[in-house]
Amino acid sequence: MLFRIAMLGPVLVLLMSVGLPTVHVSAQEANACAGADEYVAAVHELSDRVEQEFNDLELSEDEIETWTASDFANAARLMDKLKSGFEDLTPPAAEQAHEEAIRLYGTFSQMFTSMQTAGLFGALPYTESIEQTTAELRASALEFEQTCNVAYLDHDDDDAPEIGLGSSATPVSGETTGTRENPIPIGMSADVDDDWEIMVQSVEPDATALVLAE
Repeated sequence: MLFRIAMLGPVLVLLMSVGLPTVHVSAQEANACAGADEYVAAVHELSDRVEQEFNDLELSEDEIETWTASDFANAARLMDKLKSGFEDLTPPAAEQAHEEAIRLYGTFSQMFTSMQTAGLFGALPYTESIEQTTAELRASALEFEQTCNVAYLDHDDDDAPEIGLGSSATPVSGETTGTRENPIPIGMSADVDDDWEIMVQSVEPDATALVLAE
């Protein structure tokens, strides 16, 4: 599977990399990671199947404004299928990321159900929860990936899961972190001056309209 996070129009995020250095784990951690490879493979297979169903139904996120009530119903059904698929899996050393994925897919299902009658506006009550859960999933997935040396999420949106943040999300060595050219990666924290440390939880790629509205 390509377990990735891609944009669904201007307000939606859909859960569907040169990573950080390999982490050498202790014997206790190694035991906790037993079965991690099989778990990740099962997650990827599940997501690939559902993504293929999206493609077969021609549910393009780039054209979500044209979706019918039936399209939203099918999207909700597929999110329920993902949620149920995760609930049937047993996660080794990834309980937090696993539960966050279940919560995220459940929220997506509720959102798409709401959008059957309200259209795009039906997404508004769910976007904040989706953004928060996505940020939490990214952070807990990083810990799982580095502890068990598995490629779980596609953090840098290059259509391939990786261990760590990936090339396009990794700070450039030797440069100041937190600039436009070298932003702080999602799920990571950085010192911004002598007294403050911040963590990036989510990003709005094009926030011009939101800023102007304020």
